[in-house]
Amino acid sequence: MKQRILILMTIVLNVSCLVSAQDNTKNRIKDLLIIMHQDSFSIKKFEDLSRPSSTNYSEYFNDSTTLKVLSTLITDTSLLNDMKTIMKDTGYMSMTGAIKDIYLLKQKVNSEAIKKLAIKFTNEDLIEIYSTKFSIDEIEEMIKFYQTSTGQKLLSLIPEIENDINRRIEEKYATYLQGL
Repeated sequence: MKQRILILMTIVLNVSCLVSAQDNTKNRIKDLLIIMHQDSFSIKKFEDLSRPSSTNYSEYFNDSTTLKVLSTLITDTSLLNDMKTIMKDTGYMSMTGAIKDIYLLKQKVNSEAIKKLAIKFTNEDLIEIYSTKFSIDEIEEMIKFYQTSTGQKLLSLIPEIENDINRRIEEKYATYLQGL
């Protein structure tokens, strides 16, 4: 009986240590992601992915012909009702202001939802990804590096470096690659 209790206590202690080590690893990964400003990067990535490509919405707000066409294409009854309410409540003389306000309000709401999703991605998915790719010792090494001035410089230059890489590939290699 004493032997079984001892074995059970050993198992519980080992499981407890394992859970504690996993929590510590996740916390250190979270520290690393904060140092790397990964939340800002994730938010920007999610915002970029959520934008329709090459659409300039300001043209809808200035061209009355486009505005008329746009209003005939709106099939969402709640959006039309919102437009009517805003026009009634604010006394807009045209639909231009109403549509612009609704669009900007929707963008603000979408922006908040996108930020929440990006933070969730950073706090859950990235931590999971890093925990499968790096040991706790490697995470600690990265934290030390990114806390140095060189690590901080690298982080601040990553967007510029990525732009330079993309531009260089486009300028030097895109034509060749398209010909393959």
